[in-house]
Amino acid sequence: MKLFVKFFSLDEVNNVLEVHSWTGMSWHDAHLTWTPSDYGNVTFLHVSSKDIWLPDFALYDSGDLSQNTAFKRTTCLVYPQGTVLCVPITKWPVHCRPNLRQWPFDSHECTMKIGSWTHVGEMIDITLKDGGVDLDDFQGSREWELKNVTAIKNVATYDCCPNATYPSVTYKFIIKRHASAYAATVTVPSLILTAMTLSSFWLDPEPPHRLAMCSISILCHCLYLQYLGVKLPSNGDMTPVIVLFFRNSIIICVAALVLSVIQLRLSSPLVSPDYGSDSAPLWLTRLLGMALDQEIGRIIFLGRVNSMNPLAKCDVAALIENGTDVNEAHGKIHNEWIILVAVIDHLAFFMVLLTYIVLLIDLIPVD
Repeated sequence: MKLFVKFFSLDEVNNVLEVHSWTGMSWHDAHLTWTPSDYGNVTFLHVSSKDIWLPDFALYDSGDLSQNTAFKRTTCLVYPQGTVLCVPITKWPVHCRPNLRQWPFDSHECTMKIGSWTHVGEMIDITLKDGGVDLDDFQGSREWELKNVTAIKNVATYDCCPNATYPSVTYKFIIKRHASAYAATVTVPSLILTAMTLSSFWLDPEPPHRLAMCSISILCHCLYLQYLGVKLPSNGDMTPVIVLFFRNSIIICVAALVLSVIQLRLSSPLVSPDYGSDSAPLWLTRLLGMALDQEIGRIIFLGRVNSMNPLAKCDVAALIENGTDVNEAHGKIHNEWIILVAVIDHLAFFMVLLTYIVLLIDLIPVD
């Protein structure tokens, strides 16, 4: 037996790998012998497969049980010594459950087990010819790359029939998805949405630009999750990493939007003058003073205070130490709140940056 693989297709929704091939089989039939000199030196015959005996090979792990046999009617060659050669065109619907966790950088291993349906090994034995596989005429797929095909003969025995053997052939197909086509539709959007979320922390919370960017980012995440829901079939309890990335990323975007609203409330003039004139709590003033006493703290946390509000051009350390209030035409805001907004922005940026680095590392294919 030898399998000449032509092409294949994987139905990820129905978990079926269809292998289209020529199945070369050769055996000896003692009833089909003759002496060529007695019949005009006829050295071979073309015989329909329905007129001679064929091995009852079947696919043990079929993905389509409506097909009880893999062989269609074909023409076989019969030689005077009783040698029969048949190469039927076959389509093997193999049950293969793909693991889409690393989609679109996923690879799968599908096995196809072929053997006699009713005969034991003492009646029909199987011998693999030249390794059992031929890929010389294989036609590649635009979606998948065939990495390797191997054939292994197995001989099993069972407790019910200890004196009988059951030979079979297991073909192992290792396929990998062509991920280059998804680089622009999956990888690039994830990087762009990551950059949008991170850059929102560098925008002033008072103008509407920051809220608009966070809202647009959330909308893009929702649309892309809908696209992935249509593109990807159900994968059981193994959720694709790309789906987990966008799920976690949209949670981060919502948190950034909520944080922007809180910061807008802290840094903008309030409607109530009495509420707006409240100074920052003493514990907060002392905590900020301790953080800003060091040069590294001022560089990390106050790198952009001057760009947030013109009032911050004053001596920040002196304002925190003396508790000096500053007024703006739009309302009364204490400089401690402005500094607090800057500190929250910087801390949130570094935390989100670290989170995205971990999420992006998880997207890197293991292979």
